[in-house]
Amino acid sequence: KSNQYKSVHDMIKDVSPAIVGVINMQKSTNLDDLFNGKASKSKEAGIGSGVIYQISDGSAYIVTNNHVVDGASEIKVQLHNTKQVDAKLIGKDALTDIAILKIKDTKGIKSIQFANSSKVQTGDSVFAMGNPLGLEFANSVTSGIISANERTIDA
Repeated sequence: KSNQYKSVHDMIKDVSPAIVGVINMQKSTNLDDLFNGKASKSKEAGIGSGVIYQISDGSAYIVTNNHVVDGASEIKVQLHNTKQVDAKLIGKDALTDIAILKIKDTKGIKSIQFANSSKVQTGDSVFAMGNPLGLEFANSVTSGIISANERTIDA
């Protein structure tokens, strides 16, 4: 439950500018180009979602999954207004599958505050926002419930 929003629609409308698309660009390895001394251009190798969690000193910081940016020679971020900007990888951890990106263009964007996960209870409603299966599905929303708390899954 939220005292801040009258409806789910209001919540989605408010937080959606913080949701971004993350584009993994990789250089192709074309043997003909290598033999002829041509530089290979980066091509889209994968797409995922991210969320802007902090804006400071003219930069925005984004959390995404490590598997989304793994192997990237270049990373682009598509903002809620469909504008694409270059991103810098700040850090990543394969074990927790987390990566942090930084972008310079902060005009018209906002960040979202992370919830306190210790307050989540079994049966609470949750919403997932992002762009599953590509940028053409940007701003998708789905819902579910917390099925259990404090579960450990061995990996």
